[in-house]
Amino acid sequence: MLRSAREHPQVVYEEFDPPSEWVHEEKGDIVLMDVSGFKKDELKVFLESDGKISVSGERPIEEDKRWIRFRKELSQPENCKANEIKAKFDCGILYIIMPKHRQQEDEPPKTTTTTTTTTTTQETEAEAEAEAEPSQNDAKKMESQANSNNSSPRGKQEGSSSSNVVARHAIARGGLSSNLKHLMLILVVVILVLGLGRRIKEEVFKLKSS
Repeated sequence: MLRSAREHPQVVYEEFDPPSEWVHEEKGDIVLMDVSGFKKDELKVFLESDGKISVSGERPIEEDKRWIRFRKELSQPENCKANEIKAKFDCGILYIIMPKHRQQEDEPPKTTTTTTTTTTTQETEAEAEAEAEPSQNDAKKMESQANSNNSSPRGKQEGSSSSNVVARHAIARGGLSSNLKHLMLILVVVILVLGLGRRIKEEVFKLKSS
C-alpha cells in the first residue's frame, strides 16, 4: 500500500486568477483573459443554465505533482445574443465574444411631397387664342355680307363704312391669330379697292353723260 501511494501521489491544485479586461463595443462586448502557459485543450468555456458564462482551465506545473487551475463566471451584458456567444484562443489570450442585438433605429419622419400642377404659358396662350379666334363660318359670312353690300346701289356709300366696321372688328378681336389677321387685312383692302373702283366708274359715267 505504501509503495502504491508513492507511485501515485495525490494531485495538488493551485488556484489561479487570470487577469481579464472587458471591451465594450457597439456590436457587442469582448472579454480578454490572459491565460499564458495554457493550451487550447486545457480551457473550457460553456454557458450555465442560469445564463452565466463559465470559464475554467487547468494544467500541470510539475509532472504528477502540482496543477494550476482557475474558474471564473461572467455575466452576459444586456441585449446579448446568447446563442451566438463564442470563444477564441490566440497567443495565450482567450477572447470571449458576446454579440448584441441591434437596437431598432428611430424611423425618420415621413416627408410629404406636394406636387403642384402648373399651366404652362404655351397652353394658356393656346386656350386664349382658341377663344379669340372666330370660326371659319363667321369669316365667310362677313366676307359674303361685304360683297353683297358693295354690289348694291348703296355700296358706294357703305363701302367705306363697311370697311371701317371690319377694321374696328379686327382691332377689337385682338386675340386673333396671325393667319386670320392677314386674311382680314386682305379682305379690307379688297373691299376698299372694289368700292373705290365703282366710285371712279360712276364719276366717269356722269362726266360722259353731261
